[in-house]
Amino acid sequence: MACVERVAAALAANELASEIAAVRRRLRGGEVHVVCVGQGNRGKSSLINALVGVAVLPVGIVPVTAVATH
Repeated sequence: MACVERVAAALAANELASEIAAVRRRLRGGEVHVVCVGQGNRGKSSLINALVGVAVLPVGIVPVTAVATH
């Protein structure tokens, strides 16, 4: 994120740079809410697991998280 923030600043994309800085502050706070929506059996749970780095949601050939998961 720091690299992207530096690139945005170098390109004079000040609004983007400030938004990235705000996201970095929220991430350092320790809690982030993510919404991931899409058609069934398209890899949403796999994406969330990859982003977190841990298998927090089940994945399978058939849909296994057909309800909202918190």
